[in-house]
Amino acid sequence: MIDYRIKYVEGYSPKIGELVSMLEYTRAVTMEDIRFLTQQDLDYLSNEGSNSIGAPLMHIASIEFVHQVITFEERDINSEELSKWKAALELGKQAKMSIKQNSLDFYLNELALVREHTLTN
Repeated sequence: MIDYRIKYVEGYSPKIGELVSMLEYTRAVTMEDIRFLTQQDLDYLSNEGSNSIGAPLMHIASIEFVHQVITFEERDINSEELSKWKAALELGKQAKMSIKQNSLDFYLNELALVREHTLTN
């Protein structure tokens, strides 16, 4: 069951704890909605102009990664990082061609790795 309350999270200052609580709530709601999706579901395009479900999952991870670099390292992403995340950051045609044929575990792992770094910095 998802707890909808924004509350203090132990190990963080009160305001950062509230932010962590909001991040975790958002992640829990997302995970609840995607937990039974297959690779075919994750790759599905409802029309020619749409992104697959996998693309916004990678977009979530990419945006959090960029915020980490800007906030924790006080710099912009470099060319190697951009190479990995560009399609997910921009979505659209490039994302349709490259963000596909991944399992749910792949997306969950990417999201978890990025979040772990956020929470430990």
